[in-house]
Amino acid sequence: KLDRASDEILDALIYTFQNDNNANVKNAAAEALFKFGNQDKVRKAFINGLSNQSDPVLQIKLINMLVRLDEKRALPKLQQMMQEETQMKVVKQKAAQGIGKLL
Repeated sequence: KLDRASDEILDALIYTFQNDNNANVKNAAAEALFKFGNQDKVRKAFINGLSNQSDPVLQIKLINMLVRLDEKRALPKLQQMMQEETQMKVVKQKAAQGIGKLL
């Protein structure tokens, strides 16, 4: 419910998003962080999350968030996701859609 967040709060949310064992907690942290998507550290955490998060629901959420933020720096990671053989088909399709919207 915060409109502004200190670096400490953002860092705690980013840490939780990157490291918590519970996918629902990571999801909630990502939602909270999205409110502060104008900050570069949040955008970088989302971009890095494309490589580091393995939950397909969270991966799709990240793709959607990065597209809504018009974050073109995510393009190389999205292209990489499409080429990974182990990636789920639905995630690959969402990455392809994201690339189309960001270009």
